[in-house]
Amino acid sequence: MMTESHIDYYRRSNCTVRICESVLCFIESEAAKAGKHETGGIIAGKGSYEENNIVITHASSSGPKAVKKRNFFSRDVFYCQRLLDQWANMSKGKIDYLGEWHKHFEEKPHPSPLDLDTMSRIAFARDYHINNPVLLIIGSSNNRDSLRVFSIGFLRVEETNLQVENDNNPNGNDDYVSFISEKM
Repeated sequence: MMTESHIDYYRRSNCTVRICESVLCFIESEAAKAGKHETGGIIAGKGSYEENNIVITHASSSGPKAVKKRNFFSRDVFYCQRLLDQWANMSKGKIDYLGEWHKHFEEKPHPSPLDLDTMSRIAFARDYHINNPVLLIIGSSNNRDSLRVFSIGFLRVEETNLQVENDNNPNGNDDYVSFISEKM
């Protein structure tokens, strides 16, 4: 189990996580709709932390059976898995799980000890297919001004840069999938 005190210092990464504008708008909207409760979901896309090439193209809501409280939330695992499977199938396997997003009630949010433990477990779980999951935490303003991005691995927490991309083709690749859908 990894723990981290609530100091506001994390090793700064040279990695830049890119996110599609529509995905960021979706996260802001979901955070605002949650009011005084935490919320969140999964993020998906392409690339890897090791190659400094992460593009977040999809985000989910917490799902209909999620547990949402003032200082805790647990996503609807089955809902999020079905959605991830749908995205992977529609993209012919090009879109995969990259990590999690959720809301905290701080101006400058940081991962809680539970966040760090959860993300560390994900990094070591074979069925997640990711060694360095990404954690987006949106703060009390419910907008990108309070959004922070972390990558968490074995005994490592790094804050990364975030770059917002136009939805049309952030990689310059023809195989970019530009949809965001929760309809199942």
